[in-house]
Amino acid sequence: MSDSNNWLEECYQSYRKFCIDNEVFRKAAWTKADGDHTHCLFDAQKISNYDIDDNDKQGYCGDKGTWFCASCFEELIKRHNVKVEKNTILSIENALRRYSNVIISLNNEQYFLKNKDEKICQELIEKYQLQNHFVLTFLGRIAPEKSITVIIDALKEVVALNDNIRFLIVGGGPQLEELKNYVKDDHIESYVIFTGPQSGEYVPAHYHISDMFISASLSETQGLTYIEAMASNIPVIARYDDQLVDVIEDGKNGFFFRDENELPQLILKTMEMDLTSFKENALAKAKEYSGETFARKVLEVYQQAILTKEYTYQVVSIFPIKNNKNEVSFTYDENASTVTLELTDKVIDQYQLHQGEIIDRDTFNTLKDLEQISRAYNKALKYLSVKDYTEQQMRKKLMNSGDYDDAQLDATIQLLSEKNLINDHLFTLNYFKRCTRLGIGHNKAIYNLRSYGVDSEIIDLCLEELDDDEEYQAAMLLINNYYKKNTSISYRNIQRKIKEKLFLKGFTNEIIDKAMSQYDFEYDNEKEKFALEKDMTKALNRYSKKIQGKELKNKIIDTLLKKGYNYEDIKHILEVKETEDE
Repeated sequence: MSDSNNWLEECYQSYRKFCIDNEVFRKAAWTKADGDHTHCLFDAQKISNYDIDDNDKQGYCGDKGTWFCASCFEELIKRHNVKVEKNTILSIENALRRYSNVIISLNNEQYFLKNKDEKICQELIEKYQLQNHFVLTFLGRIAPEKSITVIIDALKEVVALNDNIRFLIVGGGPQLEELKNYVKDDHIESYVIFTGPQSGEYVPAHYHISDMFISASLSETQGLTYIEAMASNIPVIARYDDQLVDVIEDGKNGFFFRDENELPQLILKTMEMDLTSFKENALAKAKEYSGETFARKVLEVYQQAILTKEYTYQVVSIFPIKNNKNEVSFTYDENASTVTLELTDKVIDQYQLHQGEIIDRDTFNTLKDLEQISRAYNKALKYLSVKDYTEQQMRKKLMNSGDYDDAQLDATIQLLSEKNLINDHLFTLNYFKRCTRLGIGHNKAIYNLRSYGVDSEIIDLCLEELDDDEEYQAAMLLINNYYKKNTSISYRNIQRKIKEKLFLKGFTNEIIDKAMSQYDFEYDNEKEKFALEKDMTKALNRYSKKIQGKELKNKIIDTLLKKGYNYEDIKHILEVKETEDE
């Protein structure tokens, strides 16, 4: 567009669309000047792979919650094909300094109670067994700078006085497994629930089932998660930070703690409080942070930074590498900045790419998606060469191995399914058969399959296809092996132990009862007598040093009865023993 005013208006509308529709930006914030440096934050999937190594905390980038300083803004606008003046960065700095408070925008609508998904909330309550419990929630990246151990340490003191609490840790990150072990070591695993990463409607649902949001983070200067929680009608507990005082009003919509030792009593206090007014104040504060207000302020910065728009990419080279793949380089701004994609011969032919070819941004983004799908697909093939995966397992594996968005993962999984490289139905059938060969019953196999993400309908269909006799034969084989290896215990005791073992191995009660009733447990008098004598000798050696006489005799009888021996046989062998001693 030649008319700059129309272009700016279009930019304004597009930016609002980004914020609302999650196309690029999910959340964004500009912060006030910090010393002689100004920060700007973008929580944006499409730029989160740009890593900035800045020890002075002038810029940070991660998979979630990415913030950039003004010196990073140039990279941002390059990625979105916008030409800038030479003094753009200085202009941005000067413009941002006009704002004295943190300015935050997020799509609040999904968090409001009117949009609460009751079905998902009930599902989560039942899944985590939260009925009639006070629910404390942290949501974010699981990393050391979040100081989640501070909350866990406080929780240990809390449950000692009031155990009607559950702590939800929602998210993923590099410290997740460490925290799980930390909780186990502290013996409070029954009070802490790790949900793993969540997406879509499940994010607001975790807020909606909570009573209080908490964070002990040392780096929460923007307060986005706090505002999400408040928009969900729940108050917050946070470590005191000057940057948060405009968001959290201590004693009105939440609480600050300054010393970690204060935290246990603060949590206990909130558990006993009527939080109605806090919830109302929290919601009112969240409504102050509207997307429209933020968009207008951001536009003022864009008006100083943006001269013209540039939506085109030009192919400058196509270099063959291996396996029908090519490195294709594109320029995209007046400074001839270059970006390279790895594309197959098929893609190059399909889009008719050649040196000098000019494509629009939408086409370039499609090519980027195809590159990522190809990378994900080839990674999946390597994983599948080692073992089989369910759809959910492969999705998680790929998600942890690269920077793929949901659409790219969906496309990859679909491609693998179409080629029958991933087939949950076949995986389930083979898994049941493998478990049977290993002496594992259907119950345990079903539990494992559900944890692998296999749908219940698929499991039920596969169960109908299986031969029940195979599980029965596996149970009989396990009984036989265990029975032959344990010849030195009582007849009744070995039956009890075998039954317990079958249960622990995941066999159904029906199969256990059938196998136990049909196995030929031969009662051998000599074998039983030998086992009884052996166990009686052990009992005498154990107790004779402490007790004597009638008390010792009764103790030995009770011990041997518990082991499954016949009372008359016990009395007889004791009499024999007493006669021998005389």
